[in-house]
Amino acid sequence: MLPRSLWCSLVLLAPLALVACGDSSDSGNDSGGGGSAGASGSAGNAGPLSPIDPASAARAAVLIGSCVPDDRPNGHLSGFYTDFEPSDSYNIAASIQCLSTKTNGCEGVKECLGVQITFDGPCATTCAGNVAIACDDQVKFTADCTRIGLTCHEGDCIGGPPKACDPSAFQESCVDGAPHTCTSRERIGPKCADLGLVCENSTMGPACVGTGAACQANVTSPLSPSFDQGLACDGSTLSACLNGKTATRECASVGLGFDCHSSGSDFFCGLGVECNPLESKWTETCDGDSVVLCNAGKVEKIDCKSLGFAGCLAGKGVCVPSPWQP
Repeated sequence: MLPRSLWCSLVLLAPLALVACGDSSDSGNDSGGGGSAGASGSAGNAGPLSPIDPASAARAAVLIGSCVPDDRPNGHLSGFYTDFEPSDSYNIAASIQCLSTKTNGCEGVKECLGVQITFDGPCATTCAGNVAIACDDQVKFTADCTRIGLTCHEGDCIGGPPKACDPSAFQESCVDGAPHTCTSRERIGPKCADLGLVCENSTMGPACVGTGAACQANVTSPLSPSFDQGLACDGSTLSACLNGKTATRECASVGLGFDCHSSGSDFFCGLGVECNPLESKWTETCDGDSVVLCNAGKVEKIDCKSLGFAGCLAGKGVCVPSPWQP
């Protein structure tokens, strides 16, 4: 696999099938903006603070899921609505908007996010100027960090000059309401209060947690809280288990036209219950040239040709031509 933080920095930080993205953020956020995706910033990336347009999100998810062969469109789409990312990463909302307007296939992903997949590996993980380069055998991943307002460091796109730390001596803690952890450099999570959460020590160290009663939830990432474990609906308000304590979220703030829904034992903010966006067995399919996916509980078709592709790859549920093709 490619370096975890490189994937997570550049694939809209949605949950990936094979890697956890929680510690992909780096300290500092003084890098300048650049590219059509917009500059990074804590206000711009503390999750969907402004309601997301689900039509734009679906187009963006199909583009990314088709052009970066790791997670597929549904995984990215669900992450747009449930996940909050580190405060020093890039502007997700601006990236979704940029991608939703593209009609030139994978070239659009390159234009908005600076990301390109080729098959001329293997290669060393490195930076070429401000371009991050990494390989997974023959698959070569390059990312122009400038496009999303980040800085290349040791083959990763990060949110500013890295602050070195010693994991054996570093005291992980909440600083100014945000979790601070350490690998080879300091990593900072979102401002918990911006999300209606508080920063507390969890089973995995400091993390953003809910303010309500204790609940059963595994803390999979102290730096990237997620509302994907819904517990109940109270009108249009979702109650969820957030890193060991309950938290609430107004669904209207998540996406345009969203309300609180339930499907089986799952509760989520979305558009309906035609499908369950949290159901792991629900996978994308093709209907002619269209990708069929679950957009916040609504079955939706995205025409690959409208995004600049030739058609849909049966069995994968992604648009082609793309790196998913054999």
